[in-house]
Amino acid sequence: MRYRILSAVTGMAVATGISLGQTHKVAPTPETVVRAVGVYEWTGDLAKPTGSRFVPVTVFIDGDLEDAGIYRPQPVPFALLSGNVYELQDSGLPKGTLVLESAIDAKLPEGAPGPAFDEGWTGYGTYKPADAPKKTAALRPSKNMPVIKISGGDGSKPHLSDKTDGGSKPTAQPQTPPAPTTAEKDNPPADTDRPTLHRRTGDETASSANSADGSSGGSAGGSSDPHDAERPTLKRRSPEEEKADQDRKKQERKKEDQASVTSNGSIADDPDRPHLHHGSGEEGGDKEVPKLMGIPKDMHQMVAVSDARNRDPHPFARPWEDTNEHAAVLAKMQGFARAKLAEYGVVPGVTPPSAMAGSSVNPSADAGMSAPDGGPPKLRRGIPPKSDVTSAPIPSAAEATKKAAPAKQSAHARTRAHSRNAKAAKPTPVTLADEVLKGYTLSYGGAPTYVYMAHTVETGSVMRYVTVVAQDNGMGQLKVALASVTDAAHLDRTPWMRLVDVVDVEASNRASLLFELRSKNSRQFALYRVIAAKPEQIFETGG
Repeated sequence: MRYRILSAVTGMAVATGISLGQTHKVAPTPETVVRAVGVYEWTGDLAKPTGSRFVPVTVFIDGDLEDAGIYRPQPVPFALLSGNVYELQDSGLPKGTLVLESAIDAKLPEGAPGPAFDEGWTGYGTYKPADAPKKTAALRPSKNMPVIKISGGDGSKPHLSDKTDGGSKPTAQPQTPPAPTTAEKDNPPADTDRPTLHRRTGDETASSANSADGSSGGSAGGSSDPHDAERPTLKRRSPEEEKADQDRKKQERKKEDQASVTSNGSIADDPDRPHLHHGSGEEGGDKEVPKLMGIPKDMHQMVAVSDARNRDPHPFARPWEDTNEHAAVLAKMQGFARAKLAEYGVVPGVTPPSAMAGSSVNPSADAGMSAPDGGPPKLRRGIPPKSDVTSAPIPSAAEATKKAAPAKQSAHARTRAHSRNAKAAKPTPVTLADEVLKGYTLSYGGAPTYVYMAHTVETGSVMRYVTVVAQDNGMGQLKVALASVTDAAHLDRTPWMRLVDVVDVEASNRASLLFELRSKNSRQFALYRVIAAKPEQIFETGG
């Protein structure tokens, strides 16, 4: 009986110890990510563009990707609200900011003629270059270095002292604290480590609703409603920045507005007289932002990201080890592209004058990328000479006489000769132009991913476009993950797949490939995630 009681007590003690060791800890609230992604397009210089626009792509909210062009239109979509701040990125690195100022929803009646690619919501704003890194003061050695001195009766316990002289102050004797009084016993001092609860006042609630944690995000209207704190917001300008911008506009307005009549007592000299301005209706009469129309051949594109939180940049571009590596990867990607073009076949006809192609690439610059020793063979550029495209030489009279004579060869011999001639015939090489090759590392420790784009130079056929995405399989071999081929005459059937850049749409330090799917008169944007050389389309705009 005593053994059973002892066993039960021991079991309870062990169970109690286990329960104390396995105390449940409540996980912190998961981070709520609100992130908008778009494409900034411009012509001319980035600092002073001759035309620009912002095309919304997607909004990541509540764990889903929404179409930014139609998400929460009240009446302007959530991603295009005036005051939203977008960070322009090049493979994850910041290259400046874009502050939206206006948005337009262009719609054309069905069947009505109009400029291509201009339908739907488009934003316009002002570009600002990235801030220069702040210079930190250089570290200087301290003049008074700490010295270890031994004082007191115990010489085995050293202590730090910053005194440079040899003397030391006498050690103060510890004093006994006075006994607490009766009032102190009834009201003990508050424990600073003890958590306490405080109720917020109305002013505190309103101020917290108008500010975002660690960012300049906030409600668009600056409302004091306590429910505004729960509304999703993108990165916006702080009140100080908005006030400074308004002050700057007022100063520019005063410089531009000069009275033309100088006589005494003229009403035109009244400084408080209102003035009318053309262009935007914003205070200060700013000059209208130049709008980009259509798809010019010299148009540039860059990814734009707006996030309410300030996050550390994550570069996704993969630098080349040397020119030999670049040339080797280029040769492999060109081989993949030529194979896909051969499967697609030649399209008879003439390339339309409106065929879209970028600026031509210098052939000598591309050929010089190959390594002189040990690298891949040089690839020919330009239009092949006539000697390469001529099918066969003109036979002489003697050969014609021999062919006219009755054949003495057997049918088996003629078949073998025909097969040998077929093997000897070489197909006309495909000439590629405007080649673009980019390398990325889409995640920490991820496999290298390469994207290749080019179009063909055709004679007597239609121009074809090819895009190839390949990923390293971990053994130094490239495997095609995604490929697309189309031609200028059938863009409405198969759009031209053009890479814009890589972008982290979920704030997860994992990038996705952002492609523009360009048709004849319209376009869409699509996001692809590539893992283990397997592509997955995670989003596509409505077009």
